[in-house]
Amino acid sequence: MSPVDEPPRAHPNAATASADDTALLARVLSCYKEHCRYLTGAQVRTADSQDRYPLQCVGQFTVPTSCYFTPAASDDYHCTVVESQICASQITNYLIASAVRDRLAAPFDLWTLDDIWQRQRHAFLAPELHYTYRAPIRSRTFHGEAAITHVAYKRGRRAPFLLLNITHDFSDDRGGVFHGEKKLAITDPPGVPTTP
Repeated sequence: MSPVDEPPRAHPNAATASADDTALLARVLSCYKEHCRYLTGAQVRTADSQDRYPLQCVGQFTVPTSCYFTPAASDDYHCTVVESQICASQITNYLIASAVRDRLAAPFDLWTLDDIWQRQRHAFLAPELHYTYRAPIRSRTFHGEAAITHVAYKRGRRAPFLLLNITHDFSDDRGGVFHGEKKLAITDPPGVPTTP
């Protein structure tokens, strides 16, 4: 099997996750319009396993107003699919940035934050999305979790890419529950293994 098709190997000096970092969060959210910066705080943790996966991030979200709907007079708010996807992207991006900065697990322990900032806008692609609302999220403030469960380099038509399996779970204190699964492809990843 070619190294391109294998999961990344853990770096021996991988560090543990640091606490909530507002500076990193602000940098992650800087590419979003100000009224669409929904993730207000987050903390990352790793699994007690050899490869440290799954990587998990627990976050808090606030959606003060819809990003595209005019508020109704009754203000009967519910989190839409678009806003859910924005929240999912923001917590995922924060999780990846934290994994890079704190060298949590391969392959992110060998990347730099500049590698992330150069790719965040154009190289993070989601070829597969599956979202399920078990009950509408109606609170403007709610909780969410993202987990990277598996990573592997894959062969693309033009070049190798990194494929991540990610789950998302959101809930509020009014019984709202949302579950999502997606595959995230990072094109032009740094440190791609070479075929012997």
